[in-house]
Formats: sequence, structure tokens, C-alpha cells
Amino acid sequence: MNQAEFDSKLDILYLNRLEALWNESRDEIKQRILQRDNYFIRLAITLGAILIGSLKYQSIMFLLPIITLYFTILMVHSYQIHQALAKYMRDELEVKIKSLLNSDGKNTYLEFEEMFYSVSLVGVRSWLSIWLPHVASIITILITSIVDVEMSGIILMIFSSLVCSIFWYYYTKNHNLIGKNKK
Repeated sequence: MNQAEFDSKLDILYLNRLEALWNESRDEIKQRILQRDNYFIRLAITLGAILIGSLKYQSIMFLLPIITLYFTILMVHSYQIHQALAKYMRDELEVKIKSLLNSDGKNTYLEFEEMFYSVSLVGVRSWLSIWLPHVASIITILITSIVDVEMSGIILMIFSSLVCSIFWYYYTKNHNLIGKNKK
């Protein structure tokens, strides 16, 4: 076996490894999408249970913003990993695959991943992940003003709402979740 044949076999092995990494990344993205759907379903069920439970015990409404914040952080973290994987696929793996295939660069290996770089969060419900904790806090405060709740319950609900909203504001600001990505 001469050096050219050896190099060709190494290139094929390297290409196979790159394609395996690409497929693993894509599978992880698919799992992340399913995971976010499950988080959203669990959030909806939990919020429904809190609202139903609050008909008898109004003071449990303070859980609304806390639970919403918890699930929202899980969903946003999943979005961030999804975005990092898409960037890795596009900017690392696809570039190397193109170079091994001697591609002219006109067609990307995965064209629909290109759009992920232009938005801050991927996904249809990403806007919901950003604003849901604030909405839950506002709903909790509104319910507090409408429903007859003990004073300690009102203070607890308003406190949990404000803490969650302030935390979420700084979290989104520090993690660059609103606006375009920096290249």
C-alpha cells in the first residue's frame, strides 16, 4: 500500500467519524426537542393542578411563579444546548466534511441548520420561554388582588412573583437570551 492509498483510507475513516458525530448531534437535537415538549406538558399540568388547588387553598398560588421559573430554566437550557449543537454541526463538522468531499461550498451539508444562527433561541415556543415567568408573576399578583387571601399569603405570593421576575430578568440579560447572537 502506497502513501496515497493510506491517506485515502485515513480520509474515509475521518469522514465516517465526522458523519457519525454529525448524526449523534442531530439525534441529540431531536431528543432536546422532545424533552422541551415534555417539559412544557409537565408545566401545563402542574400549573393546572396549582390553579385547581388554589380554589380551596389560595395561599398555594405562591408556587405558580416558582414552578414556572423552574420549568422555564429547563426549557431555555435545552434551547441553549440545541443552539450550541446546531452551531457545532454547521461551523465545525460541516466545514470539515465539505473539505474532505472537496465541495465547492455552495450547498451545505445541512441547509436548515443555517437559520439557527440568525435567531437567539431556536424553536417555535422560544418566545414563550422568555416571557412565561413574567406572565406567571403577573397572573399571581392579579389573582391575589381578586381572590380573598390571608395577608401572609398575599405577601408570600407577591414576594415570590417579584423574586422570580427579577431573577428571570437578570438571567435572560446575562445569558443573552433576548436579541441576536454575537458572531
